[in-house]
Amino acid sequence: MDLKGVKNQVEWCLKERAGTREDDMLLTISVWKNFYKEAFCDFLWVGLRQMEIDPPGDLLKKLNNKRMSDLPSTESIRRSRQKFNEEGKYLPCQKVQKARGREVPKVQEDIRGWNG
Repeated sequence: MDLKGVKNQVEWCLKERAGTREDDMLLTISVWKNFYKEAFCDFLWVGLRQMEIDPPGDLLKKLNNKRMSDLPSTESIRRSRQKFNEEGKYLPCQKVQKARGREVPKVQEDIRGWNG
């Protein structure tokens, strides 16, 4: 499998890490950790610095000032997962499917009621 491009990376995570099928945040972190290690370390470092916590020394050694914008967006990752789900691939457990399905009519209703 060619692991270039967010879609292929998302598919790899969904296939290899079953827990990512049920939690988009876990999926996002898995993509970032497995395919964008340097940028992900920078993301962690920025978060730690904002909390005024000094990062561990080994994390500091890995940083090379890559920008956080080098990480694919959470929305791109979620949309890729959603497209696979629409094709019937890498579906989450029934409980998660029901919870996600309940949100669809609510969103449709909100859109219909929006007057811009």
